[in-house]
Parts: sequence; structure tokens; C-alpha cells
Amino acid sequence: MIHGTFKVKPLPHHLEQINEPLLGYWANDVWNVQECPFLDKHYDWNRKLIFDKVHNLRLKNELKYYFYKGLQETRISIIYAFMHYSPCLKVFTEFISRYYANLDSIIDIPKEKFLIEYRTFLVEKGKSVEIVHRKSHHHGCHQQFNHHCILDYFFKFMIFIITFMMNEKKQIKIVGMYEN
Repeated sequence: MIHGTFKVKPLPHHLEQINEPLLGYWANDVWNVQECPFLDKHYDWNRKLIFDKVHNLRLKNELKYYFYKGLQETRISIIYAFMHYSPCLKVFTEFISRYYANLDSIIDIPKEKFLIEYRTFLVEKGKSVEIVHRKSHHHGCHQQFNHHCILDYFFKFMIFIITFMMNEKKQIKIVGMYEN
């Protein structure tokens, strides 16, 4: 019987590629916007991306790599990373540490289970699970003043990691494609 799903497993060379650029500023568990190597101008605000709640080094480095590559390739702007993702990352890292601390990779999290557990986690923390868009007074950008943005973040992050790991198709281990 053929199933349409497959599972990508991280291989040692993927871990090497993720860890390689995470030196200096990028190795820190707290990234201050004012010290960011990609900073092209001075901002009057001081925001941080904080990764220290994730104790699993593999998961922490996947998160850091996602932001590093996004900033490097300008898929994520500095304003968006430090203003929008910063509060989401804080809650997301708490959630990951509580529910998925022992995973090998973020891609091992089942999507449906994640959605249920994350909504429950938000409710337990007294956070809104409704989507709210409001015009921000800072820099004229749109922000969501709740933690629903983490769903968007999680899926972009997961797609990025899966795509990264599938770049070398010959070396990917595909599990569960065929079952009898």
C-alpha cells in the first residue's frame, strides 16, 4: 500500500551546515538588534531575539539558523524579526521546551498535534488564540497583538527546514513511503 506522506530525517551533514555559520553573534542565545551584523541603520528601539529557553541544542540551532538565513537572504527584515517575531519566539520557545524538548528536529512535530497542543498552551497562559490585526504606531508596520502569529511562524520555519534538508535528495532518508 502506498502512502502519500514521507518523513525527512536530518543527516549529519545537515547538522554541520546548520551549525557552521552560528559563530560569534549568531552563537549567542540572545541576539540584540543593536549588535546585529546585518544592521544597516540605527534603530531607536532595543529588541532581542531570545533562544535560551530551548535547552535542546539541535532545536535551538535550527531556530537560530532559520533567523540567520532569513536575515542574511533578506527574506526576513530586521524590523520584522525583532519587532514582530520577538514576542512570538518567546512563547514558541517556552512551548517547544515544554512539549518537544527531546526531538531531533523541528520537522518531527506532527502538525495536527502541534495545533491542538499550542492552542491549549496559549489558553493556559491566558493568551488570545484569535487573529487580531492592528496598525502599529511604531514604524507604520502591521503587528498582531497576540500570539496567533506563531502558527504562521511555525509553518514557515518547518517548511524552511524541510526544504533545506531536501536540497540534497540523494542523501535524504525517506521513511514510511511504502507499507504492506
